[in-house]
Amino acid sequence: MEIIYLTLIIILLIGNYKLFEKAHQAGWKSLIPFYNNWLMLEIAEMKRWLIFIPIVNVVASMIALYKISILFKKSKTFAILSMFFSFITIPVLAFGRDRYKKSPAAKTKKIIIEEKKEIVKKYNLLITLGIIILAVVLLSWLLPTTYYNQVLTEDVKYQVGIFDVFNYFVVAATYFSNILILILTIGVFYTLLNKIDAYAKLINKISSGFNNKKWLFISLAVVFLSVLTALTGLTVPMLFMFPFIISVLFAMGYNKFTAALVTIGSVSVGYVGLIYMPENTSLVNTIFALENGNELLARIVILVLGIAILIYNTLKYVKDKKQNKITPAEIKEYVPTLNDTKVRIWPMIIILDVICLIFMIGMIPWETELNIKIFANATNWIKEFSIGSMPILYKLLGEIPAFGTWSALEYTVVLIIGIILLALIYKISFKDLVDAIIDGVRKHIPTVMLLILAYMVLVITLSHPFLLTIVKFLLELTKGFNIVTMSLVSFITAFFTVEKYYASLILLEYVKSVITDTALHPLIAVLVQAMNGLALLIAPTSIILLATLAYLKISFKDWMKFITKIILQLIVILFIVFIIMILI
Repeated sequence: MEIIYLTLIIILLIGNYKLFEKAHQAGWKSLIPFYNNWLMLEIAEMKRWLIFIPIVNVVASMIALYKISILFKKSKTFAILSMFFSFITIPVLAFGRDRYKKSPAAKTKKIIIEEKKEIVKKYNLLITLGIIILAVVLLSWLLPTTYYNQVLTEDVKYQVGIFDVFNYFVVAATYFSNILILILTIGVFYTLLNKIDAYAKLINKISSGFNNKKWLFISLAVVFLSVLTALTGLTVPMLFMFPFIISVLFAMGYNKFTAALVTIGSVSVGYVGLIYMPENTSLVNTIFALENGNELLARIVILVLGIAILIYNTLKYVKDKKQNKITPAEIKEYVPTLNDTKVRIWPMIIILDVICLIFMIGMIPWETELNIKIFANATNWIKEFSIGSMPILYKLLGEIPAFGTWSALEYTVVLIIGIILLALIYKISFKDLVDAIIDGVRKHIPTVMLLILAYMVLVITLSHPFLLTIVKFLLELTKGFNIVTMSLVSFITAFFTVEKYYASLILLEYVKSVITDTALHPLIAVLVQAMNGLALLIAPTSIILLATLAYLKISFKDWMKFITKIILQLIVILFIVFIIMILI
């Protein structure tokens, strides 16, 4: 009897070996326990993960035998028998003349791999943020909480739980709702613009007007965005101008990387060389007791050199026609189609100019930094203007903050008014307006979801304060002030905290206690600011970076490959400036 069993086992092993070869698998793989069952499911075109589920894996193996028989063109009766008498049917399949043939719908391994690559590329930003959130959660389990309040205090570990993650998602969406609504409104605004021929005509006129001097448009756009950011310290409102500039660049024949470099790059460079530090974006001056405009010369030098590096690299890139490729589909997506060439464009120009002007005036810190009180006085006049005893303008308009102190809410209101005016002037029907709103929201909801995840990183970092544990460790690697370690902790803090206000809140009080030489504080202020600017350009938690990469459909991996050289150039320039500041 033992000889019979042994003979059947040998026949079955040889049969499996031959069956694997006929199914285009290496025969030796059939001899490896567990792995052979895994491959049997693959040969049967079934989900391989079924093998990990108890009881289900037994049923799946039986079904696999049935499906393999069918793929060998056997009858259903034979296939059913194979589920119970595989020691007979497998040798029949292995040594018979029937050939294994995949079903027409089956996908080759190569196709599956390519599809997976496409999925990873499509959801690259989401995957990247997911990894960062997972890393932050793990850090809360690994590192003790550390906070600074006159003295540095290390406490117990405060771990993030499963329900906490969902709670922090809601907190992020709620607390930063004004910014998220502004970005959705910008999306709706440009969705409507793309349906208006006047906007298409305007884009066409600008792109053709710079046809022989495309370099000039790029240079002007970089200088404009960089200087405006350097004067205001604001980043998110700058997104309003991005789609317009991107459309012009695409109309000129430039690709998405050029568009991203001109937009994100300019705002980042402006933030690196920030000249004024408005109260709503930084606590640096307050913490270090510095005057407004401190180290102004160094900031201007950094700004000018940063702009020069950005323009040089952009113009160098666009000259390489092999790299600067653009597809007809991209042109169709980012350049509005012109149908009526006789449409009037002057109302469009006026509305866009007025909105742009209001945005710029609203950004600049007139009173806090420039000591210009005209807008504060005008706001007070509006509040006090009365007919009889009623402050009529105040009642009609409500609470309006003075220019220079605007938040995302005020910019959103301006855009909504702009949407209504455009719809009235260009006779957009109510149905088309509603369709544009729905379409704009639908297109940009995925971007908003990404931004909520980025803000989640901030919420977790603030709620589970492990960051100073890392900062303390890095600063203690060297004695006293060190440019490299200070730059590193500044960048890491900016990476986790998304916005500079929170980076300063967490980092600078502790840094001030460690580096007590007040002569170094102005340098630290410039250094911290510069690292925050670099984070805007490469940190996957950067709001303007996420919004722009999502809009242009650029993966974070591709962006990092593209921007690395420019980042290194900026770092070299910054370190040279920092060293000179120390020496003088």
